[in-house]
Amino acid sequence: NGAEITIIGDESINFGEIIKGKKVNLEFKIKNTGTGYLKIYDATAGCGCTQLEYPEELIKPGNEESINVTFDSTKKQGKQKKNIILITNATPSIKTLTIEGMVLPSEK
Repeated sequence: NGAEITIIGDESINFGEIIKGKKVNLEFKIKNTGTGYLKIYDATAGCGCTQLEYPEELIKPGNEESINVTFDSTKKQGKQKKNIILITNATPSIKTLTIEGMVLPSEK
């Protein structure tokens, strides 16, 4: 179909250090650099601690959209690395994004 997904900026985002219990909001920018309409069928994260919002409508050629990621560190501690898998109609159909960082113990 000619759709092509390109990540603008990094495919991996490091959110640095946060205190346990905090939430981090991150954003990946994507662009359809192909000639056909891009459809994201699904976006999944490695665990329930990571919530995703992604465009469900077709993305026209040349258009940019955002994939918003919210990481909740409530039940996490130490070094974190989470993969986000995008399933699209582009070739290849699977694109992997990564978020990582360090969750420090809360002071309680």
